[in-house]
Amino acid sequence: MNHRHSPSPSPQDRRPLTRKSQAERKAESEQKLFDALVDIVNREGVSAATCERIGKEAGYSRGLTTTRLGRRDTMYARLMDRLYQDQVDRLAEQNVDELSGLDALRKYADLHFEDIQHKAGYRAYFILVAASLTELPSIRDRVLMQHELVQTLLASFFERAVKEGELARDTDCRQRAAILGSFLFGVAMQTRLSEKEHLGPIKQGAYEIIDLGRSV
Repeated sequence: MNHRHSPSPSPQDRRPLTRKSQAERKAESEQKLFDALVDIVNREGVSAATCERIGKEAGYSRGLTTTRLGRRDTMYARLMDRLYQDQVDRLAEQNVDELSGLDALRKYADLHFEDIQHKAGYRAYFILVAASLTELPSIRDRVLMQHELVQTLLASFFERAVKEGELARDTDCRQRAAILGSFLFGVAMQTRLSEKEHLGPIKQGAYEIIDLGRSV
């Protein structure tokens, strides 16, 4: 009489399931909650992003949402910090410190135009900047600090271009950084008003600001 035997479980099948650590579960829930917050801000604005709404969208309770994100002012301050750090990390991935001054500026502009179209967090960042003047005055100091850091970064790229002989020696680097930063901020606001805006010619305008006074 033949007996059929079930195949023996493989070593992989016998391995115990690994459970996520408390820190991993916390990080995962925070990421989902911040992602939900970004989505709501992009769709409906900051006033719609209550802890109840955020938790429901992310699949968590209101209580856990409040515990993970904090109260309204704390929540938005933390979100601003996360979104700003995302920008810093994105630039680092592009090795801008190894580029010439003008190439670093062009790369910054390229990422700006790419991210305002395709990165939800980057788009939400500019909504929060605008809201700091109206609905969210509590984050205004943080916005100003981050704005100054960006201006300093852009100025350092212009200074590098001057030092490398790409731009004229009398270039006012701080002024040029302010002009470029204002232009890019305006583009971000314009895309909120009209998402069908054709950005190709506008990006060329950013390049023209960067190359103004370029040495031949």
